[in-house]
Amino acid sequence: VAEAKLADELEQLQELLNGPDPDEVSAAEAKVMAVQATLDSLRVVTPFDGQVLAVNYLPGDATEQSKAAVKLANMEQLSVEVSVDETEVSGIRAGQSASVTFDALPNAEVEAEVTHVAPYGETLQGLVRYPITVTLRSDNPELLLGMTANVQILTEVLKDALAVPIDAVQYDDEGEFVM
Repeated sequence: VAEAKLADELEQLQELLNGPDPDEVSAAEAKVMAVQATLDSLRVVTPFDGQVLAVNYLPGDATEQSKAAVKLANMEQLSVEVSVDETEVSGIRAGQSASVTFDALPNAEVEAEVTHVAPYGETLQGLVRYPITVTLRSDNPELLLGMTANVQILTEVLKDALAVPIDAVQYDDEGEFVM
């Protein structure tokens, strides 16, 4: 038994001294490439940097097409999507300034910019509304995703115009006048 074991060990030593069999090396390289391809196909790569907000499935769970497996967000560039009536959308263009306030943060006002005006409208209850994306210009650590936002888009600036409260405008038989 000891002599047989010695013979096996000498044979293995001789194989190592002679170098590997080129066919075995090629077969091993092919196996590594196949496993790497499988591993690469399982990797999920996002189109943006961000953070994972929720993982909706665990390994082995049944999935649904209507539910995303993972929720991601780019917290560095927050935006608000608003719905604008068709009678007002013609005055809105990408690049216009906007101001955003939040119901949950009454003292917070964030400057923003219109970054996208959808070229199509959506009909909801007989009204045509256009999706507009407004991107916030500054970061506020108190902002959380999903907060109710109120957006005012600056559509026109009149220079050297006098502004008075509507309550100051009065009417009589001769027309309008300011009190």
